[in-house]
Amino acid sequence: MRMDEYCEDVEKIVKAYQKRGIVITDEQAFELWERYSESLFASWMTMPDDPDAIYQTTEEYAKEMGILAPE
Repeated sequence: MRMDEYCEDVEKIVKAYQKRGIVITDEQAFELWERYSESLFASWMTMPDDPDAIYQTTEEYAKEMGILAPE
C-alpha cells in the first residue's frame, strides 16, 4: 500500500489527534490506518469523518505504537 493512495484518511487521522493536542506525523497516521484496515481485512475502507470516532477507532493501535501512553 502506498500512503499517497490514502492521503485523505491520513489527513483525517492527523487532524483527529491534533484535536486532542497530540502531534503525529503522516507516516504514523498511515501506520495507524494500516493497522485499522488490516484488523478489518478491508484496506478499501475509509476512515469515518468524525474526529472523535477516528481517535476511538485507532486509540489501541496508537498505544501499541507508543504514540499514546498505555493506561
